Amino acid sequence: MLTRHLFILFFVAISVQCNEAKEPGKEDLLHLTSFSLDEVTDIELVQDRSFRGSQNAEVTKIGDVAADASGNVYFVDEFKNKIHVVDSSGTPIGTMGRSGGRPGEFYKLGDIEIVNGKVYAFDEDRKAMNVYGTNDFNFQTSIEFTSSKLRPDSLASLTPYSATILPDGLYLAGFQKVNSPTDRQLFFYRADELAENYSGEIISYPKRQLFAENGPNGFVIMMMPYEPETLLSHDTFGNLYTIFTEDFIIKKHDQNGNFLEAWQYPLTKKKLLKADAIDMYTETDIRRAIRGDDTPDTWPAVAHYLIDDNDQHWVATVTQNLENYTWFVLGKSGEVLGKSVLSRDIRIKAINKSHLYAVKFNKQTYNEELLRFSIQF
Repeated sequence: MLTRHLFILFFVAISVQCNEAKEPGKEDLLHLTSFSLDEVTDIELVQDRSFRGSQNAEVTKIGDVAADASGNVYFVDEFKNKIHVVDSSGTPIGTMGRSGGRPGEFYKLGDIEIVNGKVYAFDEDRKAMNVYGTNDFNFQTSIEFTSSKLRPDSLASLTPYSATILPDGLYLAGFQKVNSPTDRQLFFYRADELAENYSGEIISYPKRQLFAENGPNGFVIMMMPYEPETLLSHDTFGNLYTIFTEDFIIKKHDQNGNFLEAWQYPLTKKKLLKADAIDMYTETDIRRAIRGDDTPDTWPAVAHYLIDDNDQHWVATVTQNLENYTWFVLGKSGEVLGKSVLSRDIRIKAINKSHLYAVKFNKQTYNEELLRFSIQF
């Protein structure tokens, strides 16, 4: 049985904004290319290393992962709000950050990226990007994101949500508007190096819908495992790509959000049986909520999506066996390069220099471990 644990939020009361969200735009898919997923070459992933925290410290919960051009690996300790750094052999060589509100510290450390010799680490609570050097791991600066800088002023009601460093040194800043747990939308803007000046809106889409009900223990809000969402990534040229996980269709946009083309990959989706969804969890409240929910007929086609340093697209699709994902690797023009089947318990975090980095729970140590795989086409 595949077991999942999900964090549930209980609220007695909820305060939300009441502004009306506009409907998301729908691109014209005239520039649509369809690719077959039949007779795809297998890609072999060979595990060659596992990593621990700096100074052999155990990391109970690993967050985001990145690797630099030298093969050094950076990974987030979610509980300690710290970034551990190890070299390509797994030897600890440094740390960055810790819990706190002083310069270089984090309230809630989220995604990390490495661009042009710098480590960019987003604080999800402060809505700020801490920047460190890869040569000495020292803190350099912090960039704060705020909707008060958006124009027109009516957009100041939006809440900062995410920030990603783009290849040209600018940021892709995400803001959200929440009318209710089931009515949310994300808006993205380009921001300069200091997050002082923002472009107009370049792309927007609905955020993953939450299940909400007034249960016996209070108001319950949670994400259902079968609820579709939009996934966003970018390549080394700054082009933006989105997948609405209901179907395996990738939409390509330029750096200003203009639609360019779409790639379609027809596949047979897994029929959704409510018992399968229930068996994914052990928590009573989650199982009860799924029993009472109106489940769709099928699972979403796509579960995860990322782009590697060679601008190859890695897409995890839901298979007929819910224990596994089939990861398809696509070329820069959408052509199918190969596939690999991996357990859902192996969560791919980063792909760099022909190595894949993934996180898996170690049942012997009761901690998560970071695994490195060599990629063999």
